[in-house]
Parts: sequence; C-alpha cells; structure tokens
Amino acid sequence: MKTILLQLLKDSKIDLTKAYLVPSGGSGNMDNKFDLTPKNFLRFAKQDIQTEDDRGIINSLTNSKRAIDCQTDEALENCGFKSNDFDPDIKNFVEHFDLTDDIPIKLKIIHALNLAPSILISKTRTLRNKLEHFYQKPTIDEAKEALDVADLFIRSVEGKFKTLTNDFGLTDKKNYDNDDHWGFTNGLFFSFDIDERNFSVRKIIGKKNEEMMVIDCNYIEYCGLLRLMFSIDDDIDLEETLRVLLKQIEHPIPTEKVILTQA
Repeated sequence: MKTILLQLLKDSKIDLTKAYLVPSGGSGNMDNKFDLTPKNFLRFAKQDIQTEDDRGIINSLTNSKRAIDCQTDEALENCGFKSNDFDPDIKNFVEHFDLTDDIPIKLKIIHALNLAPSILISKTRTLRNKLEHFYQKPTIDEAKEALDVADLFIRSVEGKFKTLTNDFGLTDKKNYDNDDHWGFTNGLFFSFDIDERNFSVRKIIGKKNEEMMVIDCNYIEYCGLLRLMFSIDDDIDLEETLRVLLKQIEHPIPTEKVILTQA
C-alpha cells in the first residue's frame, strides 16, 4: 500500500518529540447499512429472553450475537472497509494491539480502531464459544450476560461515531499558538468525510494552506488516522496510536521518543 503521510510530516517539519493534536469540530453520524439494524437484533434478544423457556433463551443468545455481528459490519462499512479479505497492512496494524489469536479479524479491527475496549471483545468471544456448542443448553444467566455484552458493545461503537471529532490538526509545541487555537505556523489539518470515508489533509506551512490531499483505505496510514480520530480526548491512547502510525509508515524517529499532547 502507498503512503503520503510520511512526506507530509517531513515537509511540515513537525517536532514529533513535542507533538500537539488540536481537536476542532465534529459531525458525528452512523448510517444504517442494512435492512435490519443492531438494535433490531438487540430488541429481538430482549423479547426472546422474556419467555424464559429453552427456545427463548437460545434465540436470545443467537440474536445477541447477531446484534454484535451487525454492529461490527456496520462500523466497518462506515469506516470504508467493504471486504472480508482485508489487506495485509490492515492485519499488520491490528497486530500492534494485544488480543488473542482466536478473536475474529473483524473484531480485532474494531478493537484496533479503539471503537470497543478489549474486555467487551473478549466477552463476545465467550458468547461465540457458547453458541458453538450446539447441543449444550445455555442458562438464562448466560443469555442475560450475552444480552448485556451486546448492549454495551453497541453503545460503545455507536457512541464513538455519534460524538465524532472528525476535524483535527497535528503540529508541535513550537508551532502552536496559545492565543489562536488554529493559528499554528506549520502542521497538518485532517478532516474525515463521513460520506466519502476518507481524510482530506491540508499542509500548513508558514500559516499558509498548501495543497490538499486525500487519504482513504488504500493508504497504509488510513487505519492509524481512524484510531487517532476515535481516540481524541484520551492522551494515552493518542500517543500510543501516533507511535503505531509512525511505525506503519516507516518514519525514522525512534517511537519511544514520540510525545503527543492534546492541545
């Protein structure tokens, strides 16, 4: 896969040992991509469990899994991923984040993008394992736990999209102007288009806008930029993400020297 971010960073001459991420505005949204939504399946699961008989318990567990699967596919579609055959660079990005091998690749991507915490991902694995034992009757408590996991998973992923800060800048301490939030001298400005599923990137040199470029899922840095966007408001996740992103594009800076602060 190709990259343009490496050259943009070099051109802007940002000091990545004192980098600043500058949030701007947001227009959160999450389009429904399918006839049935994750919340439809969640509602079915809640209705099923009310019967408290074997059939209802099993159907509830199954619909909880469907709710998670639907939310996963919907989130990936909204990020611009449309294939089950994910590019090797996407799989490489995922491997930077700690999850066991038996987690499906789609859920690994959800976690790697910081859309859901690892505890929820692990819980969905447990749910899947229970469903694989076709002739083992689940208990009502197990079905209730699955329902809770599906509910929390949907809230986590949906919440990230609805509170999206999809406009943000990257500069450094020297170039950031404390009196003018957007008046940095040199840096990069990113804007994620939720309809086109891509980032437009403007290079700012000497407070002047240079050429604008577009980064989509065909670029190696795309996943890292998505995670950066979904991690805004968490300095620890932001810094970790920038380090992974720089590794992906083979930036020469030793990643342990990278420090990112949210302005």
